Amino acid sequence: MAIAPGIYNGSEDDDWGEQVTPDLLSELLAEDSDQCITKLNSKKVEAKISNIGDLVEYMIGDGNVLIHGLARYIPSAISNMTLTNQEIITAVSKGYAKGGGKLPEIFKSYFESESFSCAAEQN
Repeated sequence: MAIAPGIYNGSEDDDWGEQVTPDLLSELLAEDSDQCITKLNSKKVEAKISNIGDLVEYMIGDGNVLIHGLARYIPSAISNMTLTNQEIITAVSKGYAKGGGKLPEIFKSYFESESFSCAAEQN
């Protein structure tokens, strides 16, 4: 079984810190706690979360949350862009669909976008 030495839930200085192991993750997966995820400034419930499995399904599920997160992260990490735009979101979405959710195709789609080309010219 794989473990992640050095990765802690908390910091190593905390008395309550616990090493992240498969057993710890299994315990978290089995915990039940009814929570809801709503959009910012909205009362509409996006997802009902009762365990880690529900959270993972929401975050990865159809790829929508992952796509929007990567569309914000990739431009700031690679091109020092502070904002994203619809073209980047569309490019990341197309890469996600084309590559079956795998990162290489997502990055390729971003690199082929006009926004990346413009950012590269400005740097």
